[in-house]
Amino acid sequence: ATAIAPNFLLAGDRLKPDWTFRWLLDPAQISPGTAMPTGLFKKEGERWVINVPNPPQSANDYHQDHAALLVRYMLLMTPDEQRRLSSTGPASTAAAPNTQAKQRATRGHTDIARRKSSARRGRVIARDLNRRSNRRASGF
Repeated sequence: ATAIAPNFLLAGDRLKPDWTFRWLLDPAQISPGTAMPTGLFKKEGERWVINVPNPPQSANDYHQDHAALLVRYMLLMTPDEQRRLSSTGPASTAAAPNTQAKQRATRGHTDIARRKSSARRGRVIARDLNRRSNRRASGF
């Protein structure tokens, strides 16, 4: 409820580039009711460019598709980059998303570890049952 942006640390594992590209161009069409604004990019010839009043010079100097560049960046973001970006945001919001991102990332890793552990336990149980069954069949 208080997140101001999605956590991109797991985006590369969870999102598909084509879907993410379409979502960036028109978030409300993909996820009705989303807080993500529409109109972040505008079509300029064959490419999508950032649609802000005074784009940074680096955006003006980039002559390829800005939306595709953002998708690549989102899907390849590292924890260090996320921390660095969070620390450069507004002081009132930088701490909360960073904390939330850490919590979600930790929860995601914990969930993955829990699923792996559960799967491992399932394999061990199946192996033990199979061994018991084989022993009974052979008379041991």
